[in-house]
Amino acid sequence: MCDDDPLLLPILESTKMKILKKLSAALAPVHMEVENVSFQQRQEGYTDEMSTDCCDTHFNVNLVSEEFEGRSLLKRHRLVYAVLADELQTGGVHALSLVTKTPSEVANNNQE
Repeated sequence: MCDDDPLLLPILESTKMKILKKLSAALAPVHMEVENVSFQQRQEGYTDEMSTDCCDTHFNVNLVSEEFEGRSLLKRHRLVYAVLADELQTGGVHALSLVTKTPSEVANNNQE
């Protein structure tokens, strides 16, 4: 639920920060990007800079981690969903777009 009370905003930890912390702790990524794209779901003229973080629901996540080694794409995504279960079930995150790779996959792509 969105709470736009300006007095509460400084106390609230942003959804993006929660995602970054949880994924960092669980997957020890060698590279991670979390992009808030919630503004794309809002009315025309709304930009990410206008975000209050409390109503952010849509994210693009790009992860490179050794934890993905030997796992199928489906299992990698399930692993990320398990780490972010609270945010997905009750934390207000509505959509995640995931790119999950191993360091060796990134290295192979860079050599091509």
